[in-house]
Amino acid sequence: MPRAASPAAQLYQARTTRLRDQLSTAAVRTFDRLPTWRDPDALAVPMAKLSTQAQTVQARMLTSMASTLVGGDPVTLDGELDSVVGDAVRDGDIEEAWRVPMYALWQSLGSGELSQDQLIAQGRDDVSTQAVTDLAWSQRAAVASITGHDGRFSGYWRVPSPGSSCEFCNEIADQLYSSADLMPAHPGCACSVEPAVAADFA
Repeated sequence: MPRAASPAAQLYQARTTRLRDQLSTAAVRTFDRLPTWRDPDALAVPMAKLSTQAQTVQARMLTSMASTLVGGDPVTLDGELDSVVGDAVRDGDIEEAWRVPMYALWQSLGSGELSQDQLIAQGRDDVSTQAVTDLAWSQRAAVASITGHDGRFSGYWRVPSPGSSCEFCNEIADQLYSSADLMPAHPGCACSVEPAVAADFA
């Protein structure tokens, strides 16, 4: 059974869940409004921008939560905010990552195995998963940045998403992880994090 998250981590989780839902909804809405499936940039350009903005908000919420965990003392990232959002967490090109759902759609369209309704459902699912995964990768980078340079933290706990976590995520949420381990565990992973205060393990 997963450990109980602190009140600060629970608040962070609630806020990031709302942020994730908003980004996922925006991704589906953008997909539904595409004038054509032939131009991947019609999805990639606006969604890369929206995703980077959401990642920025999430990183700020994470540093705020970490600060609360150490009694309100300021917690910062190890470097600039740009190092944990956008291109930095998507192999240098977040727009290219947002073209992938369109490439997958073209491949399915070319196979002729799916109806138009099935293609639309697949596209919606793919862009929603992309939004969730973008935030998970950015969260991983941010928690690694915080716990990797701030001696007040010894690593982090995974905090499964209530009601929607997979069995694997629940099983691995009861131990302390180093800054580079197991986040995200899979595409579309909606787990949250809680930096582990080093003093708690002294």
